[in-house]
Amino acid sequence: MTTVARIPRTGPNDTCATYLLPFNDEYYNVPVENILLYPKFTNCVPASHISTTLSSEDPINWCNYLTSGRVLHIRGDEGSAVYTTFVASDGMNAQDQRVLHQIPHGVADAHFAQLREWALCAYPEPRNPRQNARIAVYDWRKASHLPDHDRIDPVANDWPQADLTDMNVPIVGTRSGAATPPDPMAEYEEILEQRARPPPPPSPPGPPPAWEYDPWRLPPSLMRPSRLPRQPPPTYSGRADDLRTLSDFLFECKDMVPEGTYLEASNALQRVWDNAI
Repeated sequence: MTTVARIPRTGPNDTCATYLLPFNDEYYNVPVENILLYPKFTNCVPASHISTTLSSEDPINWCNYLTSGRVLHIRGDEGSAVYTTFVASDGMNAQDQRVLHQIPHGVADAHFAQLREWALCAYPEPRNPRQNARIAVYDWRKASHLPDHDRIDPVANDWPQADLTDMNVPIVGTRSGAATPPDPMAEYEEILEQRARPPPPPSPPGPPPAWEYDPWRLPPSLMRPSRLPRQPPPTYSGRADDLRTLSDFLFECKDMVPEGTYLEASNALQRVWDNAI
């Protein structure tokens, strides 16, 4: 009896955990010896995203679902092909992740070179054989790995047809409703995007910062003049008639004060007068 491939970390007798390869409106199991690389994750996304991706061959729609750990590699008599799996996060029929969806050839040609570089960053040296296989899968190209066919034919390869009697039974050993695994290079891409953005314009200067309480420092109003910033001396803006009034008052009081004091006051008033005019 042929041993068929099943979702990793599921029991060997769990018939509802075997992979399903669709072909001509039927589903087939894949023998274990024909699996070159198992996926580590399944793409858990809304059903609308799955529908949009599977109905499109646009590389942009597929790129996020092919990062390291999401690609399955199968060989047949025709060559080898690459697949990925999906499960709807808003419908959560866990059986959906059993179905293998072939990655379009144009998508592989467009993205696999870059995805290989990302995988090299995700698995730095030293690497184990499985990690090396997750990097090597991105070397797949139709021209060299499946040159004469568009897909692997399970009938021609004599693979067993799948029994879908218990298709709605939950898969044992898997976590229903698991969140989408993080993209190992998402943070690196975000850094590249930040570097590509132009720097923000300089912000206008704001008001000076308010004085904060410091038990070892006096507020500006109580600091000694030597610690305060020097201000230019104020200029006299009085009128000439004010100076005359002051001069007359000083003359009338000359007999009431010592002569030296009067002379000093008179000289000071003269200097003020000279600056005013």
